[in-house]
Amino acid sequence: MRKAEIAEMLLKRTALIAASAALALSLGALAGCASAGGSDAQRIAELERQIEELKSQKSNDGSSSGDTSANSSNGSSTNVPDASASEGAGAAGSAGSGSAAAGSSGSGIQITDATAQDFSSRADALIAEADAAQPGADFGTRIAAYMDFEQRFDALDREIDLYDDQKELEYKSGALGWEDYRSVEVQLDYIEDRLDFAMDSLELRFGIDD
Repeated sequence: MRKAEIAEMLLKRTALIAASAALALSLGALAGCASAGGSDAQRIAELERQIEELKSQKSNDGSSSGDTSANSSNGSSTNVPDASASEGAGAAGSAGSGSAAAGSSGSGIQITDATAQDFSSRADALIAEADAAQPGADFGTRIAAYMDFEQRFDALDREIDLYDDQKELEYKSGALGWEDYRSVEVQLDYIEDRLDFAMDSLELRFGIDD
């Protein structure tokens, strides 16, 4: 009987230990679930907070972009020149160019001196004739035609030089003011430059190495 009692006591103790172990495991599992549940809740709360922050940033960025776009639009409209003003300026410039062309054959220089105007008209006619001249096939004929133009150009150039010298004497004697003298000088220089350019062009077209 004693052995039976000892065995029964051992069984009871074993059962008690097993029950205690099972309870401990259950409690541990419950504690783990509770901990996991708390971690999940915290994680969800953190994610919700981050989402709200992202929404707030997006809203702020949208407002800043709108303000920047508005400012850019206002700045662009401010910097755009008035088309009507530009057209008016262009029309005025064209009118001014037309006047210059009438006075000086397409240049901005005004030929106002009467004698210079005569020189300019004669230069226009001579230059037009030289530009229209066609070099012949015979070299001798080309030389003769070129020499004829050269003599006529030189004759007109000498007349211009003589008139220039006359105006210089008038200025030095005090009969002509500096502004008037300088104006005539510019006009005469312009005419002579046109004559020189026309002669150089004629020389090239006629194949003359002068």
